[in-house]
Amino acid sequence: PETLTLRITGAYSLTLPIDQMGGAVIANGDDLIVRLSNGASFAAKVVTPDMDGLPDTFDMRLYPEYYFGMSTPEHVSDDIAQRFIASHRELSARYPNAKPSKRKTGDFLIFELAKDKSAAIVITQNNNPKNVLYLDFSRMDRKLIDLIVGGIR
Repeated sequence: PETLTLRITGAYSLTLPIDQMGGAVIANGDDLIVRLSNGASFAAKVVTPDMDGLPDTFDMRLYPEYYFGMSTPEHVSDDIAQRFIASHRELSARYPNAKPSKRKTGDFLIFELAKDKSAAIVITQNNNPKNVLYLDFSRMDRKLIDLIVGGIR
């Protein structure tokens, strides 16, 4: 099948199946947003320590573990630990009773919290401690979410 590659940064690209993207509109602002003709959408954003108020030396490969509440923030100030805890509470309210998952594909670790047709996904790269890719899906079928996330390069 034909594909379209969205290069988010030099570190992250998504290869999308064109046959599933009919009528899509792509907009670029703070996030790269793809809205499908059926109202489903996803946003993609690279998150760096600076953008999230973290020290420049923070290893972003730890970010999803703390963000999704999979482990307790360590080796960070109390203020930063409290921000991660607050973020986790917000996610828990948005995705009640959902449990975060983690899986590996190639050089990437994919962390996910999902419910119904929504998902918050953070992708890390084995050799990249400087940033992560954050994906936010809304009103999208699970199969298409998996196809898009499976297109990480």
